[in-house]
Amino acid sequence: MNRKMRTFAMLLAAMLVGGVLAGGVAIAQSTTVSHVCLNAKSKVIKAGDEGLKCKKKQTKVALSGVRGADGADGADGARGAKGAAGADGADGAKGSKGDTGKTGPAGPKGDMGKTGPVGPKGDTGKTGPQGGPASYYTVESSSAKTTSSTKQVGATASCDEGDLATGGGFRVSATDMRPLVSEPNGTSAWSVRGQGESSGAVIIGYVICADL
Repeated sequence: MNRKMRTFAMLLAAMLVGGVLAGGVAIAQSTTVSHVCLNAKSKVIKAGDEGLKCKKKQTKVALSGVRGADGADGADGARGAKGAAGADGADGAKGSKGDTGKTGPAGPKGDMGKTGPVGPKGDTGKTGPQGGPASYYTVESSSAKTTSSTKQVGATASCDEGDLATGGGFRVSATDMRPLVSEPNGTSAWSVRGQGESSGAVIIGYVICADL
């Protein structure tokens, strides 16, 4: 719409008073007038709402009304209902393997084990060759004394170099000293070992030697 037509449309809007348009076109009070049909001489032929139909040689013009004041703000809407809980998320990726921990400190020293049972009696040795007349002597050896931390003690009695041990044995200094070992040690010595419950006890081993 050119400037002249827009100006004319505004004038028409101002003239819609009492239901009669300038030019003698009557409009019912209940009709909403938003458009008019103009002939070639810009004369209003008829008026109506947006659905107004104009003839082929007529021009349909929309009327521009004066902008009304802004309406008041509407009241706030009611609070919406709580939404449904979301679905569980997917499992995270598997973490990498952690580093190997440091070696822990060594544990405390364990208690001394119980004394084992006495071994079985050994086989009888072979008869030695018959010897000639000989003299014999005895050598003794005492063990260290037992203490609160050392219960087992021992000793070895030995013949002079070149002489032969023909036997041996032991004796103890306390009744709670229990013999554990009493046996030959090679061909010229005798070894003993015992265990005492009280401190200060000893076991004494002796060997009977043939003076060769």
